[in-house]
Amino acid sequence: MPKLARRKVTKPISPRVVACTIALACIAIFGAVIRYDFVSWDDNFNIVNNHRLLHGSIGYFWKHAYFRFYTPVCYTVWSALASLGPSPAPSIFHTANVALHVFNGWQVYCILRHLLQGSSDGSPADAPAVSWAAAAGAVLFCVHPLQVETVAWVSGMRDVLSAALALAAVRIYLSGSTVLRDYGATAFYILAALSKLSIVTLPLGLLVLEVGWLRRHYKDALRRLLPLLIASIPITFIAIGAQPASEQTHWEPHLVLRPLIAIDSLGFYLSKLFWPAHLAVDYGRTPRWVLDSSAYLGTGLVLTIFAVALAVFVRRGGRAVVVGPLFALVVLTPVLGFVPFDFQAISSVADRYMYLPLFGISLTLAYFIARRPFALVLLAASIILILLGGRAFARVAVWENDRTLFTAWIHDNPWSRQGYDGLGAIAYAERDYPKAELLYRKALSVSLDPVPLGNLGHALNEQHKYEQVIAEVEPALHDREFLEQNRTRGGHLVGAYVAVGFAHEALGQVAEGYAFYCRGVSLAPSDGWLAQHLKHSRELLGLAPGAEDQCLRPEP
Repeated sequence: MPKLARRKVTKPISPRVVACTIALACIAIFGAVIRYDFVSWDDNFNIVNNHRLLHGSIGYFWKHAYFRFYTPVCYTVWSALASLGPSPAPSIFHTANVALHVFNGWQVYCILRHLLQGSSDGSPADAPAVSWAAAAGAVLFCVHPLQVETVAWVSGMRDVLSAALALAAVRIYLSGSTVLRDYGATAFYILAALSKLSIVTLPLGLLVLEVGWLRRHYKDALRRLLPLLIASIPITFIAIGAQPASEQTHWEPHLVLRPLIAIDSLGFYLSKLFWPAHLAVDYGRTPRWVLDSSAYLGTGLVLTIFAVALAVFVRRGGRAVVVGPLFALVVLTPVLGFVPFDFQAISSVADRYMYLPLFGISLTLAYFIARRPFALVLLAASIILILLGGRAFARVAVWENDRTLFTAWIHDNPWSRQGYDGLGAIAYAERDYPKAELLYRKALSVSLDPVPLGNLGHALNEQHKYEQVIAEVEPALHDREFLEQNRTRGGHLVGAYVAVGFAHEALGQVAEGYAFYCRGVSLAPSDGWLAQHLKHSRELLGLAPGAEDQCLRPEP
């Protein structure tokens, strides 16, 4: 063992071997997802029920935000994949995600090898050490369990695709000529941002690499980055205009408190990087929960320990060790909570937000191995990577279908409204209405939300419990505070209005039912399902077609 600890690697690993290793590792871990189905968590409205996408109306996505996301490049790719068959085939979309992940792993290897060859401390690069270190970093990027959500979830393509384009921009920027750097890298950066707008801070990540790793003066680095920085300005305004999160999140912390949310998020991600256990789709770490529970104290301690460890390495001459974490920090900034974003209504943290930032962590691992290219170090790294891959493989099965997803969702977070609502939808589709009612009631016990409220109404209607619908669902539709909280979620309220309208109609109170249908139409004028109910009710009342102006509107 002492000889193994002192023996350095003397033969470089071939790029072909690295490429095969990356591909085999990804296929071994994620290959099963090719057989998986779409899930109702976003896949339905993004692809399965997205009529504009299925009919090739791509121009709409370039002109408008869709469900509060402006990601036209991703929707263009999805449309192309959907056109490969008579109907969207989940296997095609899953295959595309896995293929992009393999490609991203290769790009990470190429970037790491390039950076390590230009050693950050000015010492000559050791070719065998560089090849093995870059390979280890790339494999870490591919197999870490935090990557599972992004790759195994069809809607996760936003992150995989934007990362593929962003990594291409980084490769061109670092290794290309001035013309390529100015035009090629900028073009790929813009495409990456139009796949997911949170990639907007990538130029600052490149600034970290320029100053921290390549040792350029910050003025020279800014001059080189000028085209990307200029491109980031309109992208920032597009992000603010197309995705105004402040209208969606139910509660936003004061500006002074937002650094605490960011501290909690960073500490949380660090803990999952080093100990990826108890992963979840919904961690329930909303800003209010983080502040009320003082969770930031524990995660802040994790962050402090990590910062102290980095400081120790820097004092020992390893200044470049901070470059990877700083790159990850910069890329994560848009979703740390300094600026509110939509998903904070559910949780401020999510595994998918770490997809591209993991490149920074891979750089850190590669840096350590390149400085200590001993056989024992590589053996230890290999064992760790295998263990991480095994953990990722076990996590992949969560995404097989709705049942596996929402069952794991509730197991991981018993206080998740979305988990109970998803299981309720499965029971409803199987016509097990009593079970669906029970699950919807559990969802409402967690949070009074329009979605399970309307779903509960439909489950009760299917059991002919019309009086209960009026007694339990209708009061929320007269509650000013509830309606104000959900004023930007009119589409989600439609289900509740339809359920109450149907219950009144079933009890012979057609005029009252018509009034609730009208309220729904005012929130979602293009909802075809609601239009059918309204048409039937109008006929029962003997009203002329198109007489929406005659709607009877109940007092709010």
